[in-house]
Amino acid sequence: MHPDDEALSGHLDGENDGTTAAHLASCPACRSRLADLAAVAAAVGQPVPPADPSVRQAAVAAALSTALAIPVTPRRRPSRVPTWAFAAAALVLAVAVAVPLLGHIGGRSSRTSSSARSAADRSAVTAVPSDSSAGLAAGGPAAGTADLGSPADQEALRNTLAQALAGRPQFVTPSDAGAAAPKTAAPSAQPATPAPDCLSAAVAAAGAPGDTLGYEATLRWQDQPARVFVFQPAGRSAVAVVVGQADCQVLVTFNV
Repeated sequence: MHPDDEALSGHLDGENDGTTAAHLASCPACRSRLADLAAVAAAVGQPVPPADPSVRQAAVAAALSTALAIPVTPRRRPSRVPTWAFAAAALVLAVAVAVPLLGHIGGRSSRTSSSARSAADRSAVTAVPSDSSAGLAAGGPAAGTADLGSPADQEALRNTLAQALAGRPQFVTPSDAGAAAPKTAAPSAQPATPAPDCLSAAVAAAGAPGDTLGYEATLRWQDQPARVFVFQPAGRSAVAVVVGQADCQVLVTFNV
């Protein structure tokens, strides 16, 4: 087996392991290869002779000519943003922020105005007096009828009616009208005409003529919507009758 170039190079450098030297003694091909490697090593070890000045100058000129022939691209300076562009951007930003705010404020003002108009409309509707007969036919209190709230018991209702009747002109029946003409009371002080069914029930419970009705009001009696009628027959104490507003059922009767 022939040694490779690395083994032959080592032999040239003095690295003799005995095997390569013994092989070279008997192998003309390896000796020739060793001679070639020795010639290369000798050539590499020689100093490089200086170049002829004319040759060196020609080489430098050729290099410069090649370098100058390459076009050089000039560096572009970054473009500056004009000052007016910043002002325009600031204006657009201000508009984008202001429009939603103005819309919100305008919507809130509109809602406030609508609420005020609705409250005024409700007040106007409440202030318009309803027809007396229409209100009674529907089962509700008639126009001008007072509401006494929710008295705790019969005694509390008696005291409330006594205060309501205090200072009111004494009711005069039609039979007494010719003998003693009463003063005409204000329209708001006149008793409202109750629903016919409830008036009939109250008249029967009071034992007094229906034309002696002197006062009427609504209330809640024992958590039930009700109506109280006060009859003022001549020569007798006033009689109060409380009836249910829904069915005209007599709930309680007492003297005031």
